[in-house]
Amino acid sequence: MTSTKRAQLAVLGAVVLLLAACGGSGASPAPPSPSPTVTASASAAPSPTPLVTASPLATPSPLATPTGLAGSASLTLPANWTEIEMTEAALGNLMDVIGGSNPELAAMVTRLLSNGAFRSFAFWANGYEGGAYIGNVNITRGPAGGLSLDGAEPLILPQVAQIPGVSVTDSRRVDLPIGEALLVTDTITTAGADGSNVVQAQRGYFVIVDDVVFNVTFTCMESNATCLADAEAIIPTLQVTP
Repeated sequence: MTSTKRAQLAVLGAVVLLLAACGGSGASPAPPSPSPTVTASASAAPSPTPLVTASPLATPSPLATPTGLAGSASLTLPANWTEIEMTEAALGNLMDVIGGSNPELAAMVTRLLSNGAFRSFAFWANGYEGGAYIGNVNITRGPAGGLSLDGAEPLILPQVAQIPGVSVTDSRRVDLPIGEALLVTDTITTAGADGSNVVQAQRGYFVIVDDVVFNVTFTCMESNATCLADAEAIIPTLQVTP
């Protein structure tokens, strides 16, 4: 394998591995008051905001914050979904809300803050049903390294399959309004706070636009039917700006 291909595999692998970051979040804090359907967007690489923490944040790794990487993404969310702004300040506030009620989600947010990986997210939102958390959607992005979807697919699928707890059930091409996407369907099994296994359903959509690969991943608690139906309704609204 050439050094170029190894670099492409490493970067795509880093992007793919990020979609497991929201997979083990367990239950989530109660959502804010319902609001009308809105289009939520997040720009790439938000400027860091001062955050009071117990210790300084670790220096982000190069793969967690690709240099010069551009790209923004937006989804139109139904009223039962709430976006979480991917900035240090917003995630710090989320940690305050979580408190000790959700150790899995707290650990995930701590990882995102400590290694700077949150800067590789273009979008993150949680879904609720009757006040109960049902799942989340996140969008990550990374350089495609000149690869088309045909060239990226053989790299993406093995990386998804190697994520701990993931079992790939299907992969296929789908047409979205913005273009063709690779849809990878899988389940991810993680340990809950009580030590029991938590099985969640994931739908990962990979789109390449102007040499930037975007992946949109829906993670639904216990294959929640409402979450999966919402995912089907939300994904056609995807808009990206490389």
